[in-house]
Amino acid sequence: MTTVRLNLSNNAIEVNQLDTAVNQLRDNRHSVYYRYNKHHRELGTFYGVTHQQGKTKWIKLGCYPALSAKNSLIKMQKLLQEGALKETVTDQLEFITVKELLTWYQARLRSNKSISQHTKQNQSSCIKRHLLPLMGEIEINTLSLSLVDEKLFQPLQSKLSLSTVDNVLSVFNAARKRARQVELINDSAMFKCTLAEFTNQRPRYKATRLTKKALLSAIRALPKQTLEHQILFVLLLMHGTRIGETVNAKWETFDFKEKLWRIPAEDTKTKKAHSIPLTKQAIIWLRLYRKYQLRQGKSAYLFHQKNNRSKAKSPNHASTVISTMANKQWSAHDLRKFARSCWMDLGIDYMVAEFLLNHTLKKLDQTYIQTLALPNCRAALDKWCNWLEQQGLTPRYKLDSPKR
Repeated sequence: MTTVRLNLSNNAIEVNQLDTAVNQLRDNRHSVYYRYNKHHRELGTFYGVTHQQGKTKWIKLGCYPALSAKNSLIKMQKLLQEGALKETVTDQLEFITVKELLTWYQARLRSNKSISQHTKQNQSSCIKRHLLPLMGEIEINTLSLSLVDEKLFQPLQSKLSLSTVDNVLSVFNAARKRARQVELINDSAMFKCTLAEFTNQRPRYKATRLTKKALLSAIRALPKQTLEHQILFVLLLMHGTRIGETVNAKWETFDFKEKLWRIPAEDTKTKKAHSIPLTKQAIIWLRLYRKYQLRQGKSAYLFHQKNNRSKAKSPNHASTVISTMANKQWSAHDLRKFARSCWMDLGIDYMVAEFLLNHTLKKLDQTYIQTLALPNCRAALDKWCNWLEQQGLTPRYKLDSPKR
């Protein structure tokens, strides 16, 4: 084990964090050690070391970042002065209050590249608007189901929908689960805390606000939009894709030869690669847009930022575009819901629709879908896009003359 001697500080911990050869730090002034977590080097534990009657005793002072380097030294000095270096100190949790736990979890969210920006924003909003105000000051070792019911569930259910309350509870559970996995809280804080523990009612999820009449109106008004906004609308409607999957699309993911749109795992909510058949209608729209974009300047993305072609626009920006097109009467997600509803009306197989929407499937369903494969999905989208074409969804955009 490699030990570096220095004046222990938060900065020293962060500086040595990237050097995996360093296992622990030792303070030059006091007998305090900082040991890095083996699997998560942004975390670690402070120990006070004493030598009594020829024996060396290691006492756990607390965990970083809840306990700072400065406070670990103060704590060690205080324990020595009080003669309180007992084994009971080793049972102390890293986090004292729920606020400390949630603050730590938020930091992990921000640095987690495997989570979509939309998910990060959703969870951060739940923490900032609901969990911190209602639960922040509660000590973790006092947590119980009855306390959560009193402080969190009852206040929320009186003013929010059950689906929103369910979302808040899931974020609270995710924070506790992650902290327990890295041994930062103990099992006493890990009681079951789902919506079913507080009520027999279940969330009522909203039906699509987009009607056939509204869709026909949007299709008629489509030529008034820029081609970029048109293709965003068309891709969402034709394929029922999520806004994040769509706005992050790169040209390299569209295979016109094999007639497939291959969405990489990092862009999907399920974090699994997803392939969608491209219909003849979709290919016509995409090729028209490709010609248009090349005249404006090359970009790897279909929807690049205005001042930076090397980056995609944000899902929030794309959502605003669709909402503006709809006069705020429906959203991008309503296009996805509308497509799903119409697929059922067109007689498209339930499992094929679930596969196209890239919903998480059970193991048995995954086995079943393999027998359906892409041909059935292609036939389903052909039927859907033919129906949309009958409603008037065809390209009506003339390319401007190339700039000289």
